[in-house]
Amino acid sequence: MSLLAKLLNRKPSVEAPVISPLPELLIKAVKRMSETDKDVEVEAATLALELRERSADYKNVRAIATDIVYEGDSDSAEKLMNLLARYGFGDGAITIKQPERIEREEIPEALGSSVPNLHPENLFLELALSPDAYAAVLLGDSGTGLTTLIQALIGAALRHPCPGISITVLDFVGEPDWRGLAAVPNTLAVLSSRDTKFLELAADYIGQIAKEIQQRHAQRTIKQRSRSLGSSCWPTYFLAVNGWQLVSEALERFTSTQIQQHPHAAQLLADFKYCLASGPKVGVTVVVSGDRIKNMGISQTALDTARLFALGAVHSPGIGGYRAVDALLTNANRIPDLSERKALKSLLSEAKTLGLPVVLALSGVPRLGELKDFRDEDLNLGEMYKARRGS
Repeated sequence: MSLLAKLLNRKPSVEAPVISPLPELLIKAVKRMSETDKDVEVEAATLALELRERSADYKNVRAIATDIVYEGDSDSAEKLMNLLARYGFGDGAITIKQPERIEREEIPEALGSSVPNLHPENLFLELALSPDAYAAVLLGDSGTGLTTLIQALIGAALRHPCPGISITVLDFVGEPDWRGLAAVPNTLAVLSSRDTKFLELAADYIGQIAKEIQQRHAQRTIKQRSRSLGSSCWPTYFLAVNGWQLVSEALERFTSTQIQQHPHAAQLLADFKYCLASGPKVGVTVVVSGDRIKNMGISQTALDTARLFALGAVHSPGIGGYRAVDALLTNANRIPDLSERKALKSLLSEAKTLGLPVVLALSGVPRLGELKDFRDEDLNLGEMYKARRGS
């Protein structure tokens, strides 16, 4: 029997429905999902439907799932939210503010500006407006807007009403403009792969973040064992790594034996994976960009814990491309369902014909949407950061 048929054939209750509080509703639903004789898909779809009918607030549901249902296990809570998103419950109402004055002139008016069935919402809203830390891997060719997107995400983090924030940007590409961050001490590090100490410097910076994450985990463990100390609460930390493929390519020159013999290379790999997997659990957001999935040197297991996006756009001959999106749409590890891959490929083909910039999101259900223009000539991250830190 199909999922739709199972939902339609649910037996109505004879008694008047009881409106359970949200925590109770989620706890009971998750308990049913864990029972071996229950159909998880039907239970998830039923829960998603009831949450929509209640007009439940997405952030509130997510907080209840994290703090009450899974008692602080954010990974399990995120899996539940991704499952609910697959059946239609998610926060699609808010988008990142875009500069209205910027228009794409390269798309002919006669062709229109969108492809039917492309996801209608801004797919980066789940990052930009997330109250919680996250790990994200952003993929795209040079010229697709990766750096601009990272800057927009930093700006969004600086606008969040959190008690404190620290930012570290490691730029391996050599982006000339970081919107004023270069003027803020101990914030931006531009590391050239031509430097003989390239890997050593990269290992040092990543190692410092890994040590911060490790200390936070230790503090959380101590406080969990002693309730009198209260819960752990840390200031937000935002780590952006621009052009990680250059580090990965440098490491590829070593054999596995050489990596073990090279202390900086071995430690860099270990610390990077640790930051990506463990940072979000203690308030450290990690955003990493690269050109293609195969050049990132990130294991499938590590990718499972991160939110994955691929950008595709051609702004002029030789600038941009869709190769990062194409590569993911042939990756059965990332999109196991063959029919989904075929449907997304068809949508991408239409978008390419129109010259539309697109983004493929593999956080939750796979979605292909139009890539919004994140450019904002008035954005000054340096001044925003100084204002937040009171300096």
